[in-house]
Amino acid sequence: MKSSPQQRVKVDSPTKHSFNFGGGKLFAGQRGFDPATIILQIVSLQFTYYLTLSLCLYVTTSLCYGLNMHMGQVFSPLSLNSALPPDYAESSMYRAPTVLGHLLNMPLTIASLAYTVEKANKILDFTVTIFFYHLMATWLSNKFPWEGTWWLWHAIFVTVTVLSGEWICLKLETAEIKLSFGHIVEKGKEMIEDGISKMQQESQPKKKSSKKPGHVSKKNAK
Repeated sequence: MKSSPQQRVKVDSPTKHSFNFGGGKLFAGQRGFDPATIILQIVSLQFTYYLTLSLCLYVTTSLCYGLNMHMGQVFSPLSLNSALPPDYAESSMYRAPTVLGHLLNMPLTIASLAYTVEKANKILDFTVTIFFYHLMATWLSNKFPWEGTWWLWHAIFVTVTVLSGEWICLKLETAEIKLSFGHIVEKGKEMIEDGISKMQQESQPKKKSSKKPGHVSKKNAK
């Protein structure tokens, strides 16, 4: 059997994607697995992570401690080390504002994950991806972070980010379900009330028309 032109158009037409920045669903594709959407999400989250981390480090380092912020706070394996040699006195001064900056950045990272990903079962994958690329950037810019303190702090960051992000996404998903169910109930009530009012309006003229003008009762006939 030959397919009609309309069927050919449906088959050949590509799947559309909706990029809704205001509705909460950022990079929401219609297909289940969309590499382009996933790449856009990863790039967006990685850029947001470094942007918010830089802002938080500027606040904690420059505004709170009066020191000059430098890129080593982001990419140096020794930036979070709590047991530095004596010749790393300057790095020891930066350790406290660096740790505070990373801690301050955690809620912002969680918010960006919840807004961009939205699904609780995907938070772990995207969080690990963010810190994997951060590990690669640290390795390429300085050296591989063999220090246990660096791994300990980032394990804490990943764990808290994943648990908090999944909890927020679950709350948002249940809230959407409750809102949609309540909307359906309200619509159902309105439809029932409209139906009852229409039935009442239709029944009123029938009652009036039941008594015919030419009808004479038996008492009057007598």
